[in-house]
Amino acid sequence: MAFKRERTLELLGFSPRAGRYVPIASFPFTGSSGDLGPKRRSWDHQIPEGFYRISAVNPASLYHLSLEIDYPNASDRALGDSRDPGSEIFIHGDAVSDGCIPIGDRAIEQLFLAVLDSRSAGHEVPVAVFPCRFERPECRAALRRQEARRPALAAFWSNLERGYEILVRSGAPPGVSVDSRGRYAFAAAGAGMQ
Repeated sequence: MAFKRERTLELLGFSPRAGRYVPIASFPFTGSSGDLGPKRRSWDHQIPEGFYRISAVNPASLYHLSLEIDYPNASDRALGDSRDPGSEIFIHGDAVSDGCIPIGDRAIEQLFLAVLDSRSAGHEVPVAVFPCRFERPECRAALRRQEARRPALAAFWSNLERGYEILVRSGAPPGVSVDSRGRYAFAAAGAGMQ
């Protein structure tokens, strides 16, 4: 899970003892770009918000190491610029961001190995990017300020919050699908992503 306002990426791992996914590491962003709100077009400098998965690993990245997320997903394609919603969004080393999530070289080494281990065991690696931790009052206040300028964000964030609540409550990533209007639908935790 990544939280843009808090500038933090949390790595979750399954704990057999707890019977759920638990945070096992936290990595601060070493750079950031854009504002709260989803990425909707190429070169808008926004870090995306939504439900993704790691689609590729790059050990020869210009930013030390990088993990590509599958942006744009079906929601981004439905709600974003139909000609050019953008592409090539990564979690990577270094401290530069133009829509990506940089976490520094040492942190990306740790995360890169965790992703390789998970993928080699046959698991997809989901990535959920949220504007902030929805339950926090300062998050609510920041979202309200953005919604006053861009009212369409209220419905988008309300939809994202449903998935966030499932993840927090159950301790497992929700099953995610996207309807023709770009809205996320959530199934029981751990049901996968379409």
